[in-house]
Amino acid sequence: MKVLVTGGAGFIGSHVVDALLREGHKVVVLDNVSSGHEKNVRTGVKVYRMSLSDPKLETIFKKEKIEAVCHLAAKTNMRESLTDPFADIESNIVGLVHLLEVCTKKYKIKKFIFSSTGGALYGDPESVPVKENAPTQPISPYGIGKLAGERYLYYYHKVHALPVVILRYSNVYGPRNERKKHVGAVTVFIQNVLAGKPITINGDGTQTRDFVYVEDLAYANVLALKRAKKDYLVVNVSGSKETSVNEMIRTIEKHAGKKAIVKHAPKIRGEIMRSHLSNAKARKELRWQPKFSINEGIKKTVRYLASIKK
Repeated sequence: MKVLVTGGAGFIGSHVVDALLREGHKVVVLDNVSSGHEKNVRTGVKVYRMSLSDPKLETIFKKEKIEAVCHLAAKTNMRESLTDPFADIESNIVGLVHLLEVCTKKYKIKKFIFSSTGGALYGDPESVPVKENAPTQPISPYGIGKLAGERYLYYYHKVHALPVVILRYSNVYGPRNERKKHVGAVTVFIQNVLAGKPITINGDGTQTRDFVYVEDLAYANVLALKRAKKDYLVVNVSGSKETSVNEMIRTIEKHAGKKAIVKHAPKIRGEIMRSHLSNAKARKELRWQPKFSINEGIKKTVRYLASIKK
């Protein structure tokens, strides 16, 4: 199948590209390279340096004969959305709607895979692990934008018969997250521990996250593409394990062979305290399950960051 991966030069997107290629799919990448790197994309894969709102977007579908879309291009920094919600809207809502207009009214796309969010979408949950039918009560513009994206996708599914799979990611980590800006917390922690620099924790470190290794998440996109049903499916893609920030730092210390220098800062408003998502539905509907434990994933990430540091 010919698949367009938006954001394919980015952290998660480039791993999705690799996973699709391993399965025999043909891949085209759209990325404005604002946070990703073209070096992340395997040689031979065509990259269009373009934003989602570009009027020339349609030409990619016409020229490349796109059959399916894995949509990952977005502003992904929750903290930045708190200070600049308008930029978040432009990228994550306006850009998405432009893409969907092309996918449904000009070209009949066979499957649309949407990268959503779990932790930011559910807000502070009443109970864990959180299932997909839990109340969606985001407390950040980033989470609100992702929820709006899901609602738009439901509209395009019902009115324009677009088959949709929504993947609500938990906290993703792994290689290639050393982006131009807004580097993930796990990567920053590892880089600083390796360099002997202090790491800053907002709050006391008892806040929890549900970490999932990037290669596991990439394969969920492959399985979503394989799904034969032409319905509207929403699943959590997570490690389904609640891990505190303090525990994560201890795991990093173990594999880095160095003690972390920890500093504490005030908790950031809009950030949730607990994140623990059930992945039972993904296991059932996609036959997906995480392959890498936190210990294994951190070990691989530490080795990767140590190697590029040299």
